[in-house]
Amino acid sequence: NARLDWHDRMGSEPMVVAGVELLSTFEDGRHHVSLRVPGIGQGVQGLEFALDFRAPEEADPTDWRLWQGEAYLSATQLQFAPLARTLRGWLSPGDMSQQTILAGSGPIKTWLGFKQGRIDDLLVKAFTETIDLSIAGRRLALRSFSLEAGAQHSGENTLRVSPRRISAVDAEGFLFALDERASQRIELDLRTLQPRSGHLVWRGFDGARLLDTARRLPLRDEWIKSLARLSIGGRITSAGVRWDDGGERYAVSLAFDRLSVRRAPDRASRAPDNLPSFANLTGVAEFDHLGGKVQLDSTSAVLRFPGVFADPVLQFASLQGGLAWSLDSGGPSPILELRAEGLSFASADMAGEVSGSWRSTASTRAKHAQNAPPPI
Repeated sequence: NARLDWHDRMGSEPMVVAGVELLSTFEDGRHHVSLRVPGIGQGVQGLEFALDFRAPEEADPTDWRLWQGEAYLSATQLQFAPLARTLRGWLSPGDMSQQTILAGSGPIKTWLGFKQGRIDDLLVKAFTETIDLSIAGRRLALRSFSLEAGAQHSGENTLRVSPRRISAVDAEGFLFALDERASQRIELDLRTLQPRSGHLVWRGFDGARLLDTARRLPLRDEWIKSLARLSIGGRITSAGVRWDDGGERYAVSLAFDRLSVRRAPDRASRAPDNLPSFANLTGVAEFDHLGGKVQLDSTSAVLRFPGVFADPVLQFASLQGGLAWSLDSGGPSPILELRAEGLSFASADMAGEVSGSWRSTASTRAKHAQNAPPPI
């Protein structure tokens, strides 16, 4: 039943911590410390901490880099806004004007194994309710956010994070979550905490709902303007991304059902609407930094190519088969190659199958840069 009165002259709010229970034991070379605190200020309730470790007999027991053991930390409720104010008062007492976390609360549990000053394994479980953030002057409100992730030390200065569950529900009820059935990983550089590589797979989601949520994110102004011109329909049934070398190499996979994408022209430029678009496409797509492929199995598909055909809208009762592309960046200028792999189609006027390839050259790029292709 210890009591602690905290008065920080660096600028944080005074606190009274009462009802503290502290236990410290040493037996058979093993140290144990446990701490229970009913509450710390307005930010933390039901805090529990436990630490068990061993130190080599010949070593200084205060040198934590030689410890081996495990730790546990939990709180029945974290109030993020007052906790953030307290931490900001400790870390940056001269700057209290910017408040990033406006509201939010939830429990957290953390297990940590360590060895020779390094994290050996880690497990975190957290759930938040009604989190409200202010980032770069824009508001980001979430109805809930849940996280369960493990981590292990993997190689020199590398932490391998294995997300087991990450899901977010925005203020409008849109759910964006990882696929719990898939294997997920993120490898972090412990020196910079930057992701070196990773593989993440998401559950299916509605394309229009995702776009609506993305428009409310605190993104750069040019990204917000670009998203405002974009319209998406249909559903992404699954999505995955894999990257290495800090993002220099990447691969994206998508499965989609009756997907439609169109981008409106920039009104400020007064340029003609020559942007291609499509509607009602069903299939799978894979692409990376070198190229990609699409396998279609669509009905009632619509393709739109302004400036290429006399009638820019092409309607198909069925559109099936594969399209692939590759980009060769080894020379002085990139070369693009397109391939149709048994692409069959049927419309009200005709039906057929297309196979073949097209490869760009320096002369074709120069021609297309100078002159728009004539209508066919």
